[in-house]
Amino acid sequence: MLALLAVILTADGSPCDAAPPAPKVPMPSEFQCPVGATQQGNDCLSREGKPTGDSLTLDGKSGLMVHPLGMSVAWSDGVISWWQQRPTGHRVVYEGGKPMRIEHYVGGDLQCARHYDQGRLVKRFDDGKWAWLDKQGKPIDTKVPLEKSDLGAVMREHAAEVQLCYEGRLREVKGDFRGNVAFKVEIVLGVVKSVKVVEDTLRDQATTDCIAGRIRDWQFRVALDEVEVTFPFVFKERR
Repeated sequence: MLALLAVILTADGSPCDAAPPAPKVPMPSEFQCPVGATQQGNDCLSREGKPTGDSLTLDGKSGLMVHPLGMSVAWSDGVISWWQQRPTGHRVVYEGGKPMRIEHYVGGDLQCARHYDQGRLVKRFDDGKWAWLDKQGKPIDTKVPLEKSDLGAVMREHAAEVQLCYEGRLREVKGDFRGNVAFKVEIVLGVVKSVKVVEDTLRDQATTDCIAGRIRDWQFRVALDEVEVTFPFVFKERR
Protein backbone atom coordinates (compact mmCIF):
# COMPACT_ATOMS: atom_id res chain seq x y z
CA MET A 1 0.00 0.00 0.00
CA LEU A 2 2.78 2.44 0.86
CA ALA A 3 4.66 1.85 -2.40
CA LEU A 4 1.43 2.20 -4.40
CA LEU A 5 0.61 5.48 -2.68
CA ALA A 6 4.06 6.85 -3.61
CA VAL A 7 3.42 6.10 -7.28
CA ILE A 8 0.02 7.80 -7.18
CA LEU A 9 1.43 10.93 -5.60
CA THR A 10 4.28 11.29 -8.10
CA ALA A 11 2.85 9.78 -11.28
CA ASP A 12 3.52 12.97 -13.29
CA GLY A 13 7.11 13.48 -12.17
CA SER A 14 10.06 12.08 -10.25
CA PRO A 15 9.25 9.82 -7.27
CA CYS A 16 11.29 12.28 -5.19
CA ASP A 17 9.24 15.38 -6.00
CA ALA A 18 6.84 14.58 -3.14
CA ALA A 19 7.27 12.65 0.09
CA PRO A 20 4.76 9.85 0.73
CA PRO A 21 3.01 10.05 4.13
CA ALA A 22 5.08 8.78 7.02
CA PRO A 23 3.99 5.45 8.51
CA LYS A 24 2.38 5.41 11.94
CA VAL A 25 4.54 4.81 14.98
CA PRO A 26 4.61 1.00 15.19
CA MET A 27 3.62 -1.13 18.14
CA PRO A 28 6.12 -3.67 19.52
CA SER A 29 3.81 -6.45 18.38
CA GLU A 30 4.22 -5.32 14.76
CA PHE A 31 7.90 -6.21 14.71
CA GLN A 32 8.57 -9.54 13.04
CA CYS A 33 11.84 -11.38 12.47
CA PRO A 34 12.57 -12.79 8.99
CA VAL A 35 11.17 -16.21 8.13
CA GLY A 36 13.23 -18.86 9.87
CA ALA A 37 14.72 -16.45 12.43
CA THR A 38 13.78 -16.15 16.08
CA GLN A 39 13.63 -13.11 18.34
CA GLN A 40 15.97 -13.02 21.31
CA GLY A 41 15.72 -9.85 23.35
CA ASN A 42 15.94 -6.96 20.88
CA ASP A 43 17.56 -8.94 18.07
CA CYS A 44 16.68 -11.60 15.51
CA LEU A 45 18.85 -14.71 15.26
CA SER A 46 19.15 -17.04 12.29
CA ARG A 47 18.87 -20.81 12.56
CA GLU A 48 22.64 -20.84 13.06
CA GLY A 49 22.27 -18.47 16.03
CA LYS A 50 23.81 -15.46 14.26
CA PRO A 51 22.23 -11.95 14.24
CA THR A 52 20.30 -11.24 11.05
CA GLY A 53 20.70 -7.46 11.35
CA ASP A 54 17.05 -6.92 12.25
CA SER A 55 16.59 -5.20 15.60
CA LEU A 56 13.99 -3.56 17.82
CA THR A 57 14.56 -0.91 20.45
CA LEU A 58 11.75 0.73 22.43
CA ASP A 59 11.88 3.39 25.13
CA GLY A 60 8.52 4.89 25.96
CA LYS A 61 7.51 7.05 23.00
CA SER A 62 10.90 6.65 21.29
CA GLY A 63 12.22 3.62 19.46
CA LEU A 64 13.81 1.98 16.48
CA MET A 65 12.72 -0.94 14.32
CA VAL A 66 15.15 -2.10 11.62
CA HIS A 67 14.41 -4.55 8.82
CA PRO A 68 17.21 -4.86 6.21
CA LEU A 69 14.68 -6.19 3.67
CA GLY A 70 11.52 -4.44 4.84
CA MET A 71 10.28 -1.31 6.56
CA SER A 72 12.71 0.37 8.96
CA VAL A 73 11.37 3.10 11.25
CA ALA A 74 12.83 5.39 13.92
CA TRP A 75 10.78 7.69 16.13
CA SER A 76 11.23 10.06 19.06
CA ASP A 77 8.59 11.45 21.42
CA GLY A 78 5.92 9.76 19.35
CA VAL A 79 7.02 11.38 16.06
CA ILE A 80 8.63 9.57 13.10
CA SER A 81 12.20 10.84 12.52
CA TRP A 82 12.99 8.64 9.50
CA TRP A 83 11.72 5.59 7.68
CA GLN A 84 12.86 3.45 4.76
CA GLN A 85 11.38 0.70 2.64
CA ARG A 86 14.03 -1.75 1.39
CA PRO A 87 15.14 -2.82 -1.17
CA THR A 88 12.72 -0.84 -3.35
CA GLY A 89 10.94 2.25 -2.09
CA HIS A 90 11.46 5.58 -0.36
CA ARG A 91 13.74 6.72 2.43
CA VAL A 92 12.55 9.91 4.13
CA VAL A 93 14.25 11.82 6.95
CA TYR A 94 12.41 14.52 8.89
CA GLU A 95 13.46 17.63 10.78
CA GLY A 96 10.87 19.46 12.83
CA GLY A 97 8.20 17.25 11.30
CA LYS A 98 9.07 18.29 7.74
CA PRO A 99 10.77 16.09 5.11
CA MET A 100 14.43 17.10 4.96
CA ARG A 101 15.68 14.25 2.81
CA ILE A 102 13.64 12.36 0.22
CA GLU A 103 15.24 9.46 -1.67
CA HIS A 104 13.90 6.65 -3.82
CA TYR A 105 15.62 3.31 -4.40
CA VAL A 106 14.99 0.46 -6.81
CA GLY A 107 16.62 -2.84 -5.93
CA GLY A 108 18.80 -1.00 -3.42
CA ASP A 109 20.14 1.49 -5.99
CA LEU A 110 19.46 5.21 -5.60
CA GLN A 111 17.25 6.53 -8.41
CA CYS A 112 16.60 10.10 -7.29
CA ALA A 113 16.99 12.36 -4.26
CA ARG A 114 15.89 15.76 -2.96
CA HIS A 115 17.71 17.17 0.07
CA TYR A 116 16.47 20.31 1.83
CA ASP A 117 17.96 22.71 4.35
CA GLN A 118 15.55 25.01 6.19
CA GLY A 119 12.94 24.40 3.51
CA ARG A 120 15.23 25.15 0.55
CA LEU A 121 16.25 22.52 -2.00
CA VAL A 122 20.04 22.38 -1.72
CA LYS A 123 20.93 19.07 -3.34
CA ARG A 124 19.37 16.74 -5.88
CA PHE A 125 20.17 13.46 -7.60
CA ASP A 126 18.85 12.61 -11.06
CA ASP A 127 20.12 10.47 -13.96
CA GLY A 128 23.01 9.15 -11.85
CA LYS A 129 24.42 12.59 -10.94
CA TRP A 130 24.37 14.82 -7.86
CA ALA A 131 23.92 18.58 -8.13
CA TRP A 132 24.32 21.19 -5.36
CA LEU A 133 22.10 24.25 -5.78
CA ASP A 134 22.43 27.91 -4.80
CA LYS A 135 19.61 30.09 -3.45
CA GLN A 136 18.34 30.63 -6.98
CA GLY A 137 18.20 26.89 -7.59
CA LYS A 138 21.17 26.87 -9.98
CA PRO A 139 24.10 24.39 -9.75
CA ILE A 140 27.03 25.79 -7.76
CA ASP A 141 30.35 26.10 -9.63
CA THR A 142 33.22 23.92 -8.37
CA LYS A 143 35.37 27.05 -8.01
CA VAL A 144 33.21 28.19 -5.08
CA PRO A 145 34.96 27.02 -1.85
CA LEU A 146 33.17 24.88 0.70
CA GLU A 147 31.71 27.02 3.48
CA LYS A 148 30.73 26.27 7.07
CA SER A 149 27.10 26.20 5.99
CA ASP A 150 27.89 23.45 3.44
CA LEU A 151 29.66 21.35 6.06
CA GLY A 152 26.97 21.90 8.68
CA ALA A 153 24.24 20.93 6.23
CA VAL A 154 25.90 17.57 5.53
CA MET A 155 26.35 16.92 9.24
CA ARG A 156 22.66 17.64 9.92
CA GLU A 157 21.66 15.56 6.92
CA HIS A 158 23.34 12.48 8.40
CA ALA A 159 22.51 13.10 12.07
CA ALA A 160 19.97 10.26 12.14
CA GLU A 161 22.46 7.61 10.99
CA VAL A 162 25.08 8.82 13.49
CA GLN A 163 22.50 8.57 16.27
CA LEU A 164 21.67 5.09 15.04
CA CYS A 165 25.28 4.01 15.66
CA TYR A 166 24.90 5.12 19.28
CA GLU A 167 21.36 3.79 19.76
CA GLY A 168 22.45 0.40 18.48
CA ARG A 169 25.03 0.15 21.26
CA LEU A 170 22.94 1.80 23.96
CA ARG A 171 20.87 -1.35 24.46
CA GLU A 172 24.01 -3.50 24.71
CA VAL A 173 26.24 -1.45 27.01
CA LYS A 174 25.66 -1.66 30.75
CA GLY A 175 26.28 1.23 33.12
CA ASP A 176 26.90 4.86 32.23
CA PHE A 177 27.05 5.38 28.48
CA ARG A 178 27.38 9.00 27.47
CA GLY A 179 30.11 11.25 26.18
CA ASN A 180 31.57 13.24 23.29
CA VAL A 181 33.20 11.99 20.11
CA ALA A 182 34.90 14.24 17.53
CA PHE A 183 36.33 13.32 14.14
CA LYS A 184 38.80 15.24 11.98
CA VAL A 185 37.76 14.76 8.35
CA GLU A 186 39.75 15.51 5.20
CA ILE A 187 37.63 16.33 2.13
CA VAL A 188 38.98 16.43 -1.43
CA LEU A 189 36.69 17.18 -4.39
CA GLY A 190 33.67 16.40 -2.25
CA VAL A 191 34.99 12.97 -1.25
CA VAL A 192 36.08 12.01 2.28
CA LYS A 193 39.74 10.99 2.10
CA SER A 194 40.44 10.37 5.79
CA VAL A 195 38.63 10.20 9.14
CA LYS A 196 40.49 10.44 12.46
CA VAL A 197 39.14 10.39 16.03
CA VAL A 198 40.45 13.46 17.89
CA GLU A 199 38.21 13.29 20.99
CA ASP A 200 36.50 10.33 22.60
CA THR A 201 35.00 10.50 26.09
CA LEU A 202 32.37 7.90 25.14
CA ARG A 203 35.13 5.27 24.99
CA ASP A 204 33.29 2.69 22.92
CA GLN A 205 35.20 1.40 19.92
CA ALA A 206 32.15 -0.14 18.26
CA THR A 207 30.33 3.21 18.25
CA THR A 208 33.29 5.24 16.98
CA ASP A 209 34.02 2.65 14.27
CA CYS A 210 30.38 2.75 13.18
CA ILE A 211 30.33 6.56 12.96
CA ALA A 212 33.67 6.72 11.17
CA GLY A 213 32.39 4.21 8.63
CA ARG A 214 29.30 6.32 8.00
CA ILE A 215 31.32 9.53 7.63
CA ARG A 216 33.55 7.91 4.99
CA ASP A 217 30.45 7.55 2.80
CA TRP A 218 29.29 11.16 3.18
CA GLN A 219 29.17 13.25 0.02
CA PHE A 220 30.04 16.93 0.03
CA ARG A 221 29.62 19.53 -2.67
CA VAL A 222 32.39 19.14 -5.22
CA ALA A 223 34.80 22.04 -4.75
CA LEU A 224 38.37 22.49 -5.96
CA ASP A 225 39.69 23.42 -2.51
CA GLU A 226 40.77 20.74 -0.04
CA VAL A 227 39.16 21.02 3.38
CA GLU A 228 39.94 19.66 6.85
CA VAL A 229 37.11 19.95 9.36
CA THR A 230 36.23 18.58 12.80
CA PHE A 231 32.76 17.14 13.39
CA PRO A 232 31.79 16.87 17.11
CA PHE A 233 28.99 14.69 18.45
CA VAL A 234 27.45 14.63 21.94
CA PHE A 235 25.64 11.51 23.12
CA LYS A 236 23.28 11.35 26.10
CA GLU A 237 21.61 8.24 27.42
CA ARG A 238 18.02 7.55 26.48
CA ARG A 239 17.30 4.07 27.76
